[in-house]
Amino acid sequence: MKTCWTRALANYGYLRVIGSIALIASAPAFAENWIEVGRGEGGDTYYYDAASVVKDGSDRVKYSGKVEFASAASIKNAIKLRRSLGLETKGYSRLKLSFALEEIDCKLRKVRNLSGMAVDRNGKVLDQHRAEGPWGDIRPGTAHDRFHNLLCR
Repeated sequence: MKTCWTRALANYGYLRVIGSIALIASAPAFAENWIEVGRGEGGDTYYYDAASVVKDGSDRVKYSGKVEFASAASIKNAIKLRRSLGLETKGYSRLKLSFALEEIDCKLRKVRNLSGMAVDRNGKVLDQHRAEGPWGDIRPGTAHDRFHNLLCR
């Protein structure tokens, strides 16, 4: 009796089946659920992934955020910020999306970046990093203020 795997191997070849298994295994285990939080001055749109929100019981919440850049001015600001931090800016004139895993301390109204990725309008990854950044104050009226108000209830 042939199993479904035996038939698949016979019909499609080992490499195709193994490649398909690897692709399925590498897919995220959860569905993304991006929710718009608001728009910035330059028309940039801010989102968080509701499926990613984790509250740890110690007044802290982690979430995945996304920024969709809409204007040349906001891209220039992103480049200016990277330069001020001594970071590479090659390709950033084509910046389209920025993704970040962030943590908010709800009680102290502070935020820090845990990891991030920037993508250009062609889908090319411009930068990726994984390093806990320093805690910073959440200023009123900013996107982080909106995230705080939504996620720290």
